[in-house]
Amino acid sequence: MKDIIIAGDWVVDEYWYLVRQHSEISSHTGFVHYRSSSKREDRILDLCSAGHVARVLNSLRSSSNDYHIWGIGDWNDGDTNQLLHLIHRPKPDCHANQANFLLNRPVCSEPPPGVTLLPLHKDRPTTRVVRLYHSTEDGIVQLSRIDWEQPPEEVKEKRRRNQGVLPTGLPASDKVGAIVIHDLCKGAITPQLIEQLNKHFHKARWYVRTKSQAPEWLDVIRDRIDLRLIGPEVAEPDNPWGSWLSGSENKITYQSYTSLRAVQSPTLILSEDREVIGRVSRGKKCITAKAQPPEEGITQVGWPSALLGVLVHKFHTTGSEWHKELFEEALALAHIEAGVPVDITPAAQPLLSVRPTAVIREWDTQEREWTSAMNQMGILSPEGSEPCLEVWRGASDLPGYVACIQAKRKHIIDIGKRLRAFIRTNDPIRSLSILLQADPGSGKSHLAKLLARKFKLSPLSFDISQMLHRDDLLDLFDAVATEQANREQRVLVIVDEINARLDNAPVYSSFLAPLEQNVYVRRGRVFSLKPCVWIFAGTGPEESERGKSMKISDFEERLTTTVKLDYPSLKAMASTDAERDDVRSKAKLEQVYLGASIIQQRYPDVEQVGLFVLKEFFQLTPTSSPARAIRKMVEEAHNVQRGKVTIQNIKDDGPAEQQFVRLIGKI
Repeated sequence: MKDIIIAGDWVVDEYWYLVRQHSEISSHTGFVHYRSSSKREDRILDLCSAGHVARVLNSLRSSSNDYHIWGIGDWNDGDTNQLLHLIHRPKPDCHANQANFLLNRPVCSEPPPGVTLLPLHKDRPTTRVVRLYHSTEDGIVQLSRIDWEQPPEEVKEKRRRNQGVLPTGLPASDKVGAIVIHDLCKGAITPQLIEQLNKHFHKARWYVRTKSQAPEWLDVIRDRIDLRLIGPEVAEPDNPWGSWLSGSENKITYQSYTSLRAVQSPTLILSEDREVIGRVSRGKKCITAKAQPPEEGITQVGWPSALLGVLVHKFHTTGSEWHKELFEEALALAHIEAGVPVDITPAAQPLLSVRPTAVIREWDTQEREWTSAMNQMGILSPEGSEPCLEVWRGASDLPGYVACIQAKRKHIIDIGKRLRAFIRTNDPIRSLSILLQADPGSGKSHLAKLLARKFKLSPLSFDISQMLHRDDLLDLFDAVATEQANREQRVLVIVDEINARLDNAPVYSSFLAPLEQNVYVRRGRVFSLKPCVWIFAGTGPEESERGKSMKISDFEERLTTTVKLDYPSLKAMASTDAERDDVRSKAKLEQVYLGASIIQQRYPDVEQVGLFVLKEFFQLTPTSSPARAIRKMVEEAHNVQRGKVTIQNIKDDGPAEQQFVRLIGKI
């Protein structure tokens, strides 16, 4: 069997497992102190990135005769022997994975056979990552991570000198059947190296994972790639919801569909919840799967690299094409090979694998379904089945919130990105503040609550229109301060009807200090607030009000962003007649999804809705803010029976229903 070359960033992870030091002496300075909780050693070494792929391949080989593994990358030649011993499974007589305060740790006499490591530049330092984990009753959480790598100026200098030649000692061209590229963008993979590998091993199959969306060397081998794996760290910034699947059958979301539609080579995209979507078989097949999610951060480390290694092994040894059983087995093996293969604490062990399930469907089917779902009334008409409305498709980005207008979807995704960045900032200086302007009854507060739930924020809701005097705002700030003191999670404050007046004056000025300085004043005393998320819901300040008080402008200047979701604003954003027509048609489509979802909430037993009912929702005029009319129409329906809603349930003079549409899934 032909050999495999693994080129990329070989990184050594150094794990510290800590618990809090509960001692009056150690904490007298006011800092939190930790001590090691490891049972055997203070620190544990493990391979990451390209090295992890090599470890997985070595683990899955039945013997070294299956194929020879060649590793190339940047590390110090003095570390080559220890890196080699980190590839095999831990052994009682091999201490390569232990990094306590003794030098020259002894290694065993049996390095993994059939593995050769060749550094690209023998004098380069080995890239290392120090990970500090805190052992708690709830498991192991990462405290911090410290990277040690080549300084950027050295990487640039290497590129300038065009050092991309292959190391000596590699096998002949006809001996290599696969090349694996694992690029962390730390300087090991250069266009020159890719060109040399491509030129020398012109018959090898290529498997790629990179932390860059579009590395400059990708075009050199784009037509030769058999699989490109896009990990969560690359895909998540454009997908703040962290999910690629939705609906009762785990079908791809609309955002997944648009992402896969743009891929040009066999591609798998991963999420942090171990969801997998992709296009394979020359783009003709769509694959969706969900593996067992990790319960702790420690079991998440290395899962994408493990999956890449398993898939390379499967395809290299079997030569088979994509099929359901192969991918399900690959997901199960990747779960076992992920994480740290060292018995540090019981919590650090990978979880027992649960057999995942995968679905492979025709890409044309996905395209046809999403095209139908995003046009006209969204009704799908599968062959041999009754027409259906997959209700979840109207809210596939943020489950629970209907958004089909492209500009509206972009706004919601942008809010999600801002929230994602805010909650991942350890010590934010300022609050995140968003003004939502939308049509009356369109669900602004509902959207805010869904965002709080999605990002695990503690929600607090207030309605200015229900307050009597400006002093009531002080109670609002007191409630926020109390919630922040009592909750570990961050707070999301929803202020509805921000346009309402108290004591015959706008309330904007009352929020200037909380937004700008994180403080508020009560009876001359200054009280502090922690940075939090403020979502103000309203219909936008009237121009007459703007002229009366500069405080409105001051308020808007202090906001992080203003999001206009109302129909006139969305239509005004369109630059052509075609775009304006699309906004109008998508707004009417949203009315259908909204009406269907309200029916599901009001009548949980209803499975079918008359076509005339959906047309009634569709024909409402978007400029009339129809959300409240739709809700009233459903709530006043009468004589709903046998799991069906007909037009006669809504209108006494409605025609007899001729066709019904089945509702599938919920938003």
